[in-house]
Amino acid sequence: MQWYLNRSGTAEGPLEEGALLGMISAGQVPRDAQVCPVGGNEWKTLTSHPAFAQASNAASKATSSPGSAPGSAPGAPQGPA
Repeated sequence: MQWYLNRSGTAEGPLEEGALLGMISAGQVPRDAQVCPVGGNEWKTLTSHPAFAQASNAASKATSSPGSAPGSAPGAPQGPA
């Protein structure tokens, strides 16, 4: 299935569902974005579609999880002692 995406006031697409899911999973699509299937005439929020909502929830959990402090990665330069 193909979809149009509206994330900044302009329709993008059509996009293959797999490509759109990849964009969502990568955190490139905000949760308040809207989608409309090709041939459809009604825009709905991304999270109103189960597959997209699941990908969006997973992406938001991944981006909101606590990360390492700057400079704490192995091999990263350390600050002055």
